[in-house]
Amino acid sequence: MNRRDFLTTSVAGILPNWLLKEEKPPLDDRFNYDVSAFAHTDPALLRYNETGHFPTGFREPKCLAVTGNNILVGGDRAIKTFDATGKEQAALTVTALPHAVAGNSDGMICVAFQNHFQIFGKLPVTSETFGERADLTGIAVSGENIFVADAGNRQVVRCDLTGKIQSRIKGFAVPSPYFDLHAGADDLLWVVNPGKHRIEAYNPDGTLELSWGETGMSIEGFCGCCNPVYFTRLADGRFITSEKGLNRIKIYSATGKFLGVVAGVEHLVKDLELAKQACTNCQIGFGFPVACDAANRVFTLDQTTRDIRIFTPKAA
Repeated sequence: MNRRDFLTTSVAGILPNWLLKEEKPPLDDRFNYDVSAFAHTDPALLRYNETGHFPTGFREPKCLAVTGNNILVGGDRAIKTFDATGKEQAALTVTALPHAVAGNSDGMICVAFQNHFQIFGKLPVTSETFGERADLTGIAVSGENIFVADAGNRQVVRCDLTGKIQSRIKGFAVPSPYFDLHAGADDLLWVVNPGKHRIEAYNPDGTLELSWGETGMSIEGFCGCCNPVYFTRLADGRFITSEKGLNRIKIYSATGKFLGVVAGVEHLVKDLELAKQACTNCQIGFGFPVACDAANRVFTLDQTTRDIRIFTPKAA
């Protein structure tokens, strides 16, 4: 074996499939864990009702964000803006499939692609690239900073508004291409550490401030190789989390205490067979990106129906 073949074989043995873009056969039945017992949601835990939906018009919808009264949806090679009723207001053409989108009250829209991001606004900006291994899966705007989650390199990168890299936070466990973040009104950067089943808060200088989350099959915890896969925050600081495998959208207090369920497996999943396949093959995108508005409504992108689904809080 020559040196190149040796290195290729060695690397293939330690890197996850999604980094190598390789296909491997699914695990056989000996390694499948039956989660059907956990797929039922106690009705007493439901805090939301599904009150509407609207089509995105994308063949491949990918990402979702809410900024002010605008709902931003990315897919195909475009970012569409919808109002609160689901009426399309504008469309922005981009050069590739958007991986994540964020915006601010000034009308700036930030779009993350595979290995770079772009800012659309008064002064359009294209960032420097993040390398061949990069897989950008999340983006957030906070003042003069743009934060991106790079699942391929397992790091969060802080950039300025010109797209230049300023600093990095490393040390995350990211077993699959799900890695989300959120810039909070509390001046903390909240990041999912998915392989450790927790959400962590970082100061602007990159130091860890606090974290919450626990591993478990129960409704309070997060299970699987990597959860939650998406999250957002309500105006009062409560967290909305979204999981794959057991597709659940849940609500937690500002300190991470479980409060209830927005939607359970039986409410979200229409293709149970596809959801089962997604448990053992992370290449199958079967998460539900989430965002929320000032009225505490929760929006989720259903990538199987290609719709935005709307959940409204129940009366107290």
